[in-house]
Amino acid sequence: MHSFLYSVFFGFLGGILFHSFITVPLFEYLVFVCAAVVGLYALFLSRREVEAFKFPIHLFLILLACGFGMLRFDSASHFPLIFEDRIEERVVMEGIVVKESEKRDEYARVVFLPDTLSGEDILNKKTKILFQAAYPAPFEYGDRISVAGTLKKPWEGEGNFNYPMYLAKDGVFYEIKNAEAELLQKEAGGNSIKRFLFSIKNKFLKNIQISLSEPGASLIGGILLGIKGSLGENFTDALRAAGVIHIIVLSGFNITIVASSMMWLFSYFFSKRIALTAASMAIVLFAIMVGAGATVVRASGMALLVLLARFLNRRSSIINLLLITGIIMSAINPLIVAFDVSFQLSFLATLGLILLSPVFEKMFSFITQKIGLREIVSATVATQLFVFPILLYNGGQFSLVSLPANILILPFIPLVMFLGFLTGLFGFLGTALSFPFSFLTSLFLSYMIAVVNFFASFPMFSFTLTAGGLFLLYIFLAIFVWFLYKKGN
Repeated sequence: MHSFLYSVFFGFLGGILFHSFITVPLFEYLVFVCAAVVGLYALFLSRREVEAFKFPIHLFLILLACGFGMLRFDSASHFPLIFEDRIEERVVMEGIVVKESEKRDEYARVVFLPDTLSGEDILNKKTKILFQAAYPAPFEYGDRISVAGTLKKPWEGEGNFNYPMYLAKDGVFYEIKNAEAELLQKEAGGNSIKRFLFSIKNKFLKNIQISLSEPGASLIGGILLGIKGSLGENFTDALRAAGVIHIIVLSGFNITIVASSMMWLFSYFFSKRIALTAASMAIVLFAIMVGAGATVVRASGMALLVLLARFLNRRSSIINLLLITGIIMSAINPLIVAFDVSFQLSFLATLGLILLSPVFEKMFSFITQKIGLREIVSATVATQLFVFPILLYNGGQFSLVSLPANILILPFIPLVMFLGFLTGLFGFLGTALSFPFSFLTSLFLSYMIAVVNFFASFPMFSFTLTAGGLFLLYIFLAIFVWFLYKKGN
């Protein structure tokens, strides 16, 4: 029956993806749903064995799921655009900061939920607004602020990057330019639990910044927490030129390799069950440390699935669970399927680890198993195969040196993340106690920075990979995976 789950998964996510880029009238995808329901009901009335109608059942399930996927995207894309008549006007709004401020080079990005406009109450309090403030911003999650400036719609973005939809997935539909912001009241709203978690995250990050010098502190902040803004434009460009920009995108892969390192370490001293429990607790602790935002929760969920797959050694069952998880996550917020790179990388990296990592471990039998090297290389190759097309699609640049750069950097990522995590964790007890970990972290970060700067000097090729090209790349990847499994059997 798991094959029917594949039809539902590909139909549902396919419908969301299709409707994300192509406008489809409501009537047309209602036809999909009705035709599928009628077809499935006719097959049910025939009372024949399932095997006799396997192909039409798959077809009708795909049509049904596709129709529901388009319906779900349509319902989620009816945005509350309540300030359209005030675009390009100067506005004065008051509201609550609903998200952590994101640091950039010289400023901070602040998101707030307004409840008054020019002193009058806003009836539909669901529209978040973004503005820029001088860094460090005096605003924290839950603070009540007043913001004055010019209201604008988000710019359209460049290449394949759809900036308005990227913001819309988080409920942000407007920006205020040339903003003048004033703090009215500290901790006036928001969720107290989230406020507590964010305070832990900020203290964790401060521990790292105290223990490590720049640009190492910013790099480990990017790798561990997905904080890219503090890296600086030059080093961010260097990461992109070397083809390793993906290491600072918080995803299930990043979290998984921290947990896998712990599981590998504990398995030397304890049973497999205890090692799994310790690694799972590490994921939960990590999620709490970095604020337990929606992106972190999704990535942590994917990482837990990978650990469960390794413990149970039942790949097909875990793949089914991963597909169900993907359906649930995309049903909750369908905009993440096409417009959240972190979700895409998390899902694809997790799928690559579950599907191909065991296969590559057999193929790479010539690599030593000491210090888990074979497992690290296998996991690296498996995940990179699955995420490479997405990185090409979003980055629009390709470097011929990206392969050797990744080979030289990625095997050290688990160790760097693990040591960086311990640096921040022991920092709560004192800088002296975190020194052994910060010293080792600095050594490996210096090596990684040197590799990035060296390979960044090589030329890059810019191009545009269309959605159709991305689809073809994943078709070829699916054929490759099928060939590997066919050969293995």
